[in-house]
Amino acid sequence: MNIAEQFVEHGRLIFAVFIVSGPPDIKYVCKIHGPNSAPVNSSVSGDKILGIWQWVKEVTVKIFWPWFKEFVWPFIRQHMKDLIFFVIDLFKEELKKWASEQAKKKTENANQKADEFEQKAKSSQKDEEADKFRAVAQVWREVAEQFRQENESLRNKIDGLSEDVKEEAFAKADSLEIDLDFSDEKAILSIGDAVHKLPQLPAGDNKEKG
Repeated sequence: MNIAEQFVEHGRLIFAVFIVSGPPDIKYVCKIHGPNSAPVNSSVSGDKILGIWQWVKEVTVKIFWPWFKEFVWPFIRQHMKDLIFFVIDLFKEELKKWASEQAKKKTENANQKADEFEQKAKSSQKDEEADKFRAVAQVWREVAEQFRQENESLRNKIDGLSEDVKEEAFAKADSLEIDLDFSDEKAILSIGDAVHKLPQLPAGDNKEKG
């Protein structure tokens, strides 16, 4: 029987009795569905339920966590990669948009300068002066073209950089491992190089209700 089948087999028991309140001497009537057993009605004391709760936690650790790592974690990791893809693409498009807007302003300004000097060349009464104006206008046309080419080159670099970042991020996501260590009093969650101590699992509330 594999881990997933064991989890399903024990599922009814794992989620059977999670109502632990009132003093230990109160009797609880519960339906306990054990593996391969028919439902039965049992009167269980608070202490008994606490024992069951501890057993449930152990079963959960031994069965649920390996099942989670094998079948659920890969889906979470894939969603992480999808999110990375979305964020990088969004940032890339916004950066390209900003670069294009800046280049457009510079190009329009350079073309405007070129138009002004061409108009001066047409209005000039002296050929020598007109030639100078036309030469300056040509320089501004070349500057405008340079701005356009630089913008195109920058957009291509942004595309290439985003692909490199995606590749590196996806590689890290693929190698990212998750683990839980229950050997200590408090469980320790490890995600990659990050380590976190988790609160103790609840053992139920045995305080007498007011």
